Order: sequence, then structure tokens, then C-alpha cells
Amino acid sequence: VASSCLLPLMAMQNDVGSTDARPESSWSWPMVATFVCIIAFGCFGEVMNQAQTLSLERDWVPSICGNDSAALARMNTTMRRIDLSAAILAPSTVGVLLQCFASGPLERVVVGALLLAGFHAVAWPLE
Repeated sequence: VASSCLLPLMAMQNDVGSTDARPESSWSWPMVATFVCIIAFGCFGEVMNQAQTLSLERDWVPSICGNDSAALARMNTTMRRIDLSAAILAPSTVGVLLQCFASGPLERVVVGALLLAGFHAVAWPLE
């Protein structure tokens, strides 16, 4: 997490240690602040996601299956498949959307932040 927070600052440094004149960076302080906010909210969201996953696995799934261990195994397998499918498809979908709707670096940051905010706004009531 700490290295993720330092990534935007490191990206702003072009050719650290070079004596040559550095080219103008495309990173600006508003972009860095946006990244820091995205990372902070992402960390908070991951903690809440882990809490939700634990509550689903420990409470909800066993209460649906009752004492049927075969049904519990099938339900856990299905839940894991859904989780892994979302983990694989989400980054590629976001990459395609960013490629289609954003051209510049700052525009990609804004579109990415809006996509993330829109997804959480839709998913939060359902969760």
C-alpha cells in the first residue's frame, strides 16, 4: 500500500540522477492528488470487501445450504468462480473503456476515477 502511494510521486521524477535537462512531465499535482485519493479509497474499499467476503462465507452461504455438505461445496465453488471471473474481467474491461473514452493522461485519470465511482455507486446498494 505504501509503495502504491509513492508511485505517482516516483512517476513525476523523470531520469532521477541525470544531469541532462529533464523534459516537462505530464504529471501535475491535481493528477497526483487524484491518484492518492483513488488509492486511499481503494484501500478502504478492499478492507470493506474482505469484511463482506468473510460475512458471506461464514454466515450467508452455510445458512442457505444448511447441513448439506455437498450443497455447501457447490455453493462455495460457484461463489469462488464468480469472484475469480470478476477479478480477471474487471481490469481488461476498464482498460478497454479507458482506451475508448480517454486520450490524454489527465483525461484517463478522470475517466478512471469516474468509472470507479460509478461502479461503487451501483454496487453499494446491491451489496
